[in-house]
Amino acid sequence: MRGCKSVGNKISRITDKILPIVREWQERPLKEVYAVVFMDAIHYHVRSEGRIVKSVWKDSIFKIQLNS
Repeated sequence: MRGCKSVGNKISRITDKILPIVREWQERPLKEVYAVVFMDAIHYHVRSEGRIVKSVWKDSIFKIQLNS
């Protein structure tokens, strides 16, 4: 296949460049408390007047707000 070798090399170079940044982020000290947002929804398609329409049913959204 044409071009596969150069694409693989490019992915390796990018990975090598960002890996130290990712490791630094993984090893950062964690905060004592984090805010949380939980969302739940169903995405579905329905037929309406001969057309298929995308729709969303939002089940619940919970938010915990921290006051500092």
